[in-house]
Amino acid sequence: TTKQPDWETIERAYRAGSLSAEYPVRRNGIHGNDDELNLNLTVGIAIMSWQIRQAVLSDLKSLVCVDSLAANDHGRQAQIARAISQGECWVAYDAGDPAAPVGYGCLDKSFFGEWFVPLVVVSDAHRRCGIGRKIIAHLEHCSSAKKIFTSTNLSNTPMRELLVQLGYQSSGVVENLDPGDPELIFMKVLEN
Repeated sequence: TTKQPDWETIERAYRAGSLSAEYPVRRNGIHGNDDELNLNLTVGIAIMSWQIRQAVLSDLKSLVCVDSLAANDHGRQAQIARAISQGECWVAYDAGDPAAPVGYGCLDKSFFGEWFVPLVVVSDAHRRCGIGRKIIAHLEHCSSAKKIFTSTNLSNTPMRELLVQLGYQSSGVVENLDPGDPELIFMKVLEN
């Protein structure tokens, strides 16, 4: 008989950022391996390969569906549409279905003229399987900068943990944007 891995221990190690890419990872019952450059999830026999492409206006409706905040926020919808029309939005999708986004990220120079990632969104059904990591890595590559900034609310623990795992460091706090939930600024020096 084959000894089964201790999935709980592996999961804790992965979340702590101390798991190497050689170990299998289980996400919501799915087994596979992931790394930030080439994420493949094994589902039964099929392999899902997540890829990134630039968003087009016809993606807007799908991106609003992916982004639970945008569903009822016309300002957020306008922000996404503006990012798409200015070439500042990228979509994560399964290579087998490029028309069905599972996440997206935006990149612009709105933060004091510096490269800034204002949005990284992954659908609820696809969280915790490396898509956010892949989106951020792609945006870093697209920036061709020496440093890049992003921000997230204090309450967004998964995003804060991901940023630390990716080498981002704290760069400041903005109070009073969301009552009782400060916006944390992060910065990463890139090796371009």
